[in-house]
Amino acid sequence: MQILASSTFILLSSIGYFQHAGASGPLLDIQHLLRPESTSSSPTQHHPKHASNPKTSDKSYAPWAHKPHCIYPQTAPNKRERFCVHTYHRQYGPSISIIGKPEMATDLLPKLDEDPLSIFLTPTQASEYLTTPRKYDVRPIPGKGIGVIATQKIPQYSTFMFDQASIVVDLEPDEKKSAPEYGRLLHLAVGQLREPVVVRNLSTANDERGLRKRGAELEGDVMETNSFATKVEDAQTKALFPLVSRINHACNPNAFVMFSPSGVSIGIKAYHDILPGEEITISYLFLGLPTLRRHERLEKWGFKCTCPLCSASPNARFASDTRRIRIEEAEKEIIDLWRDGQIQAAIRVAEEAVELMKEEDLTPMLTDEYMMLARLHMLRQEIEESEDYAAMTAEILKNLGFLGPEPDMGEWGLEKMLEAYGEGVIYRA
Repeated sequence: MQILASSTFILLSSIGYFQHAGASGPLLDIQHLLRPESTSSSPTQHHPKHASNPKTSDKSYAPWAHKPHCIYPQTAPNKRERFCVHTYHRQYGPSISIIGKPEMATDLLPKLDEDPLSIFLTPTQASEYLTTPRKYDVRPIPGKGIGVIATQKIPQYSTFMFDQASIVVDLEPDEKKSAPEYGRLLHLAVGQLREPVVVRNLSTANDERGLRKRGAELEGDVMETNSFATKVEDAQTKALFPLVSRINHACNPNAFVMFSPSGVSIGIKAYHDILPGEEITISYLFLGLPTLRRHERLEKWGFKCTCPLCSASPNARFASDTRRIRIEEAEKEIIDLWRDGQIQAAIRVAEEAVELMKEEDLTPMLTDEYMMLARLHMLRQEIEESEDYAAMTAEILKNLGFLGPEPDMGEWGLEKMLEAYGEGVIYRA
């Protein structure tokens, strides 16, 4: 799995509010919580395997666990530009290796020990999480390899899983480095982790073809198959989260990913109630794509999707694709009508798109459409309707967690929502 596909995530990232959605609070003892191989039923029963160890393997390179290893890529225009591997052993949670410019690693250092629970949960929620059995299990799933299964009911909109990056790769040096250079850096980055096997045991697209590789080639395949695109210290990066990488894809998933402001921690939140025995899924793609385009994009992961949407009858898939294509067409039609001054007609098309999104269970996409309707009604001086749509948008964003664990909904009225979304985001004009 690779790219986070939540349209709401992309939208909120672009307007800046998601990056500030975290709550501050004291560090909680997450101990061995983030280890995918853990089998304890309660996080509080874990004893931190490495907490008593020194933070570094060699104190002369503190706070790094090893001497940073750097190269001067032959393809870099500035021959003095270095790309390095910096490895850090977190007190709790997995260690992390960063491949990129030294400045990025230095700037990121203060955030590497952040506590995901204090970012994604209120103190009360965090306390409850730490004192109750976890609600999922990582196990083999017939026809899918490893996956994640709910062991208890997971309520809608609850955040139930957390992970921290083990590998972060700056995409700029990734583009400048030759394949052998990148392979050597990645091999070193994985090898310097406390438990390299946690990364090396992840599945790859080549596994399905019986072509699993070894060494640096294997680690490259693991990154290509399992990394998320994210932003770290204003750099475009790809990051590997070993536990969340175990979650399989579905085109209409029951959960989604949220990033911390730093980009090195993530939480998994339920779109819907997830029942015991149900597989937990996220989408590797943007939501709302029709069948053919989904399958074309999924080819890079080397599997054929058999989720309920893709396994539906031909008639059901055709009906779904028709709705999804119409949603895409409606966006351009609304913009054209708006530019021509046909505001009432644009409202009718937007209302049609809303109903189609509801039929397709594309709740995150409703935020765009609701704010488009809020703007259109503003143009007609229909303030009450605009306020209603802004309130519906804020409610969805609150439920999805994009306004933080404890948002002050009084702050998210029409004026602030219009400011947050802006005409450029609404109309892409």
